[in-house]
Amino acid sequence: NCRGQVLKGLQNSNWISFFESGQLHILQNFNQGKLDGLYVELDKNGFITLQAYFWNDVLNGQLLRFRTGGRVTMEENYKKGVLHGSKKTYYDRGQLQEDAQFSNGKKEGPSYWFDEEGKRMATYHYKLGLFDGQQFTYYPGGGLKSEQNYVANVKDGKYADYFENGNLRTEGSYKN
Repeated sequence: NCRGQVLKGLQNSNWISFFESGQLHILQNFNQGKLDGLYVELDKNGFITLQAYFWNDVLNGQLLRFRTGGRVTMEENYKKGVLHGSKKTYYDRGQLQEDAQFSNGKKEGPSYWFDEEGKRMATYHYKLGLFDGQQFTYYPGGGLKSEQNYVANVKDGKYADYFENGNLRTEGSYKN
């Protein structure tokens, strides 16, 4: 069940969709039959589950996904329908899990991973969606656990693994 305006046979202006119970489900805006502007979905308990922005029927701007109760599970940014810019994912209790950057739909630059207490677990570097550059993992106490280098998703160059006390465990080198 939905309500909205039709102009020349096309959805236009604000549209509202309802669950069978009559409760609000989706709020969306159309311009000449194409999604344009704010789009919001709610669950049967009235909590927002999705909020996005469209331009000319294509995702353009921030997209937010929510857990029941309103906690954000994911923040993404789109440019002309393609993931572009910051993407953040969150644990169930709301702590940041991953903070990454995208360019034209592919990971680009550093991606930071955190445990549920907010401590950094890893830093990965990407180029065109592939591992490229130094990759680091960390112990829960914050000490360096490992480091290695990648070029276009292939291990390349020196690597090292460390004990929790910081002493070197193993080291070597990859050659391609």
